[in-house]
Amino acid sequence: MGTVAGRGRWEKPGPTRRRVVPLERWPEERWRRLERLLRVRPADVRAFRAAIRWAVAFYVRWIRDETPRPSGDEVRAELEQLATVAGYMAERGWPLVLPDAARHGLPTALIVILIPEVVADRTGLVLEPHEAALLAERAREYAARWRHRSGPREVAVDVALVQFVRHLMTIVERYGGPGVTFALSSREDVLGERTYYGSGNRLVRLLQPALPAVPDGIATCSPSTLASRLQRARTHIKRLGPWGVRLPSDR
Repeated sequence: MGTVAGRGRWEKPGPTRRRVVPLERWPEERWRRLERLLRVRPADVRAFRAAIRWAVAFYVRWIRDETPRPSGDEVRAELEQLATVAGYMAERGWPLVLPDAARHGLPTALIVILIPEVVADRTGLVLEPHEAALLAERAREYAARWRHRSGPREVAVDVALVQFVRHLMTIVERYGGPGVTFALSSREDVLGERTYYGSGNRLVRLLQPALPAVPDGIATCSPSTLASRLQRARTHIKRLGPWGVRLPSDR
């Protein structure tokens, strides 16, 4: 209920302050809720928690740095340029030196998406010739998919969320119990209310308190908005192909 601001007038209460709870301060019971949700084996608990911390830290860093939201045409043009430059350097056996990854221009963002297993934990990007060759191959493939895909080409790509979801999908595949997947399921009850009960939806909702409430982030999204954004991110991941991400246990 609002508060009285003057005779005959009611004032809506202001937005409640949301307190961010970093993973380092999570109570043990919250971690156990995550592990029960995904049926993580006891032997994998330490590696699972390290991987979750890794994924959240990656997303927090990127979302605070205001990652680009390019159009489809911009993405395709940048992919074609990346393929040309990376291929040229690889053919000559030269390293490919790129801008500081902390600045997160569109080229860097796409490189992190295309070759995450190469650049997952680097703060600057210097690719060896064989890494540049892999980048060129994937950039060409993805540019071709983007060019021929259906739908509006001006659609924006949430780079930070795409990569965050890829991290989480890899974690669920690696550490989830039998039959557990990153599912984005929902159902509607007799009153028309929709419930989002998939393990992917529930996992991200449990992680929301650890994420900063920044513009364009997912920390304060409602269940329906969150589900929609997760679906869009997973659609982009499917277009990217079966390229996984490196987890801390892979290093």
